[in-house]
Amino acid sequence: MPLYLKIAYGQSKDSIRVQLLDEWMQRTKGSVVRLHIIKDSEYPSHPYNLINLLRAYSHQWLSIHLQVSTSWLGFFGTTDNVIKLSFPNLCHFSLYGLPPSPAVSLDAAVPALRYLTIGRHLQGSHIMISDERDFFADLKPAFVLPFVQITLLKLSQISFSQQLLGDFPALVEAQLKDIKLLSNDNHGNFIHSTLSKLDVCFWNQNDLRELLSALSLPQLKSLRVEVTVYKSSHFAMDILHPFLRQSHCKVTELVLRYAIRAGDDHDIVEFLETLPYLRELNICDTAIYSDRSFATGLGGFFFNALHPLRNPLYLSSLEVLWYEGPVGLPMEDAIRPAILRSRFTEEDNTCDRECEPTSAMLRKLTISANNMAKKTLSQVSLEAKLLQLLKNLMDLGVFELTDMHGDVYFF
Repeated sequence: MPLYLKIAYGQSKDSIRVQLLDEWMQRTKGSVVRLHIIKDSEYPSHPYNLINLLRAYSHQWLSIHLQVSTSWLGFFGTTDNVIKLSFPNLCHFSLYGLPPSPAVSLDAAVPALRYLTIGRHLQGSHIMISDERDFFADLKPAFVLPFVQITLLKLSQISFSQQLLGDFPALVEAQLKDIKLLSNDNHGNFIHSTLSKLDVCFWNQNDLRELLSALSLPQLKSLRVEVTVYKSSHFAMDILHPFLRQSHCKVTELVLRYAIRAGDDHDIVEFLETLPYLRELNICDTAIYSDRSFATGLGGFFFNALHPLRNPLYLSSLEVLWYEGPVGLPMEDAIRPAILRSRFTEEDNTCDRECEPTSAMLRKLTISANNMAKKTLSQVSLEAKLLQLLKNLMDLGVFELTDMHGDVYFF
């Protein structure tokens, strides 16, 4: 099991910390370590002693997380005749670059990043730098991470061109947060043929639209979308649907996280109708965390669309449904379609075979709502057979129906 070490640098007793760290590293006896280094004071001096010590043990690094001023990074790249940098075990590299002082160029990061090419096992890279320039284009002549072997890339708060993804041909997962897509003379879609999992989180939908309209991901299977503030009433159909349509992909997992307003359930239902291969659906009305008085949530239009007899082809592959937010109708009415989607696993199927739906069995339903009054099962207005099936599903843990505090609704 790898050892974990977190170092907060920039305090008055740094020399003592370096000495203790050296003793600790000697006791590791060559074991791989995960390093987490953060700048602990506002304007610390460059950590020469700390960096020299860590460089001496670079062969033990399994992962390294740097949350420091970018002006520090050049010191990782300096070499001499005594210490030869080696990263035989390095798998993950994270850089949270804090803005450098005006006198220090961001190019100081180049030497440090150059030497990471030695990490032949490097598979993940996470880079967050608050900088308006195209970080990768400016530094690419020397920024020689082993692009061809990296499978996970996380980018936060930087500017880049969509063509950047082409430098990561083995990329499987990308997490993009509040990035800025730079204008490009080539207005066509960029196609990435291996990326199967995309996680995007943006402050508003306009920047997200700009990004997704420039991408085509034919192997995309898992999509997570979060919009923090601004979102229009036709967000899913106006932005997400065109992206998936131009990607010609078969999404099986979908997460939607944004404030749901009146009318959004129609937009969501229409969008989900275009995803016949979807197996797992996760929806969260984030308004419950910001302004509950305006939280609308999903209502009857959404839940009734799940009825397997009335709409047998709608989300016919769905197996897992998770929803967090207000429910705009009585809970028993909201879950009735889900019960029907689950009941066909029972041996004594009470539904006529001729009306049995073609939809997949719903294996898991989780609803966490904040606007419902709890009831006993005897108060639930469901037919006796459905009520008994509901009890069985709850006992088995297939259905989890709770309020925001985790208390069950039906008891």
